[in-house]
Amino acid sequence: MTTLLVAHGTRNPLGVTMIGDLAAAVAGVLDEPVRVGFVDVLGPTPAEVLGTLHDEPTVVVPALLSRDTTSASTCR
Repeated sequence: MTTLLVAHGTRNPLGVTMIGDLAAAVAGVLDEPVRVGFVDVLGPTPAEVLGTLHDEPTVVVPALLSRDTTSASTCR
């Protein structure tokens, strides 16, 4: 079984690192490899990743993260 995290994508290197760290953490919990695909900005796309898996059963997990816009500093 393979897990595919699907993230939005970003040009910000910190965001790319965060998704990589998330994938590594999930892989550690599941004790199996976790792959990452991006729906925008970056590659590979989810379709490209799935195309490399040769019909292997895959769980696709959305990882569409955003910043907190409800903190006191942003609500006035």
